[in-house]
Amino acid sequence: MNRQQTLVFAGAGATVAAAAGLVLGLRKPRVTEYGVMRTAEYVDLERYAGRWFEIAHIPSRYERHCLKNATVDYAVRPDGKIHVEARCTQQDGTVDSTRGVAQIVDTATNAKWRIKYARAGRWMDYWVLEVGPDYRWAVVGEPKREFLWVLSRTPGMDEALYDELRRNAVTQGYDSDKLVRTAQDGA
Repeated sequence: MNRQQTLVFAGAGATVAAAAGLVLGLRKPRVTEYGVMRTAEYVDLERYAGRWFEIAHIPSRYERHCLKNATVDYAVRPDGKIHVEARCTQQDGTVDSTRGVAQIVDTATNAKWRIKYARAGRWMDYWVLEVGPDYRWAVVGEPKREFLWVLSRTPGMDEALYDELRRNAVTQGYDSDKLVRTAQDGA
């Protein structure tokens, strides 16, 4: 085999390996000027389950219809996947709800998930970046740093804690100017 044939063969092998990695859901962490995104050391799924109130988010097309009271509920299913239901009050006062399923992609930490909502129709990364030691708050993002959610077990959050979580998001490579507070009236 000559050198040119060897290079073509090696290139084809790398392409096949990359494609196989994508099919199997194995992707390299996104590296930016901020480095590899850090996640929570470990997420206890039973403690993480339940209702979370959205305190702030980076706006996405999936939430553009939401006016206030965004919440998300998680429940661990017998098959190890997570049932997800997101709700919010829309501009006209009606409550919108969408269901989905999440699968854990990093079982060593349970911090890296992929979620698929019926409305979105595709798997999306969902990484628990931080979770409070008492599971009263969490910060969720994804490796492209396009989405970010600050969550709480209650409709409100202490401003000092919120400011700290915003600063932590900046160290992870997020633009905190894009973060928008979510109106919550507890409904």
